[in-house]
Amino acid sequence: MASGRVGGTKSLVSGKVGDEFYTIVQEPNGSYTQKVSAYVPTKAQTQTVKLAVQQMCTGMVEAMMKQLKPLAQVGFQSGVNKSKSLNAFSSYNLMLLAREAKDYWNEVHEFEFATKGERIRTGGRYILSSGTLRYNCFDGYFAYPFPDKWIDPLVMPGRMHFGIFFLMPPSSWTIGQFMERLKLTYSTEIWIAQYSTNQDEDVEGEYVWCRITLNHNIRQSDPANEENIQALFEYHSNKWGLGQFCRPTEFAPSRKYAYCIGFRWESDITDYIPVLGKAFTVTYVNGRKMISSARLDYLNDDHDIEWGYWRYPADCVSSWTNPRIPAPVPYPY
Repeated sequence: MASGRVGGTKSLVSGKVGDEFYTIVQEPNGSYTQKVSAYVPTKAQTQTVKLAVQQMCTGMVEAMMKQLKPLAQVGFQSGVNKSKSLNAFSSYNLMLLAREAKDYWNEVHEFEFATKGERIRTGGRYILSSGTLRYNCFDGYFAYPFPDKWIDPLVMPGRMHFGIFFLMPPSSWTIGQFMERLKLTYSTEIWIAQYSTNQDEDVEGEYVWCRITLNHNIRQSDPANEENIQALFEYHSNKWGLGQFCRPTEFAPSRKYAYCIGFRWESDITDYIPVLGKAFTVTYVNGRKMISSARLDYLNDDHDIEWGYWRYPADCVSSWTNPRIPAPVPYPY
């Protein structure tokens, strides 16, 4: 922090101000002049900031993982069990977040960084899954993120705001033909994740997940009508309500009739605005478990982060330093 003294007719400052360091120099004639130079943090301070960045990133990832743990336990093909998949999920996202902090120290990019002791569970384009499966077993996504896009329940049953859809087949098809087109098997799982920010800046956001499985009681020889397709998919979530409906959707090619599954608007979550979402597939190909790769993506039409309370590292990391370094914290890398 800078301090001042009076020199001649103006006040002179000594100490750090922003990214500059001010000193007061006494000239041979006894007068005082102001000298300004770029602030260079000490080696000890640089190490303090780097440690604070690690703590900030770890806190953010752990807060996110608490709500997405079941998804994280299955999302990484390299993980041979739940524990190893969870470790890979944590490691990948910690590396991603640390790189984001380093590359965008004074910028807003793809993550909302967290202030210690306040909103730790914040939004960002986290990695959900990683694997070698090059397709998903569904046809696409639908998204109605803004409040003015939430449609009347008569048009949009359950006021759903984000999810996936399956194009409805011709009336002559069987369930087996429907599954074959989508490369679905009875062991296939589809996971959907969504992040919503709260309109109150002091309230943490919410990560929700949905797991979709197939009902073995629906036979492949059954007709692929709306009733059987709805019964074919079973789903549950960790938090918010889920819904399903069949109708023409503008997100499908030529507004084709589609069966949709996704998160439904509930009366007790009216303060939340969906910001990010994505889905991935877990299936077996020739007896081998395979997973598609997915990373949370923007739900709004412009594909940006304009709705969040987005803060960048130089401001937020200050609260994680000990001893405390005032924001904006100098770039430590």
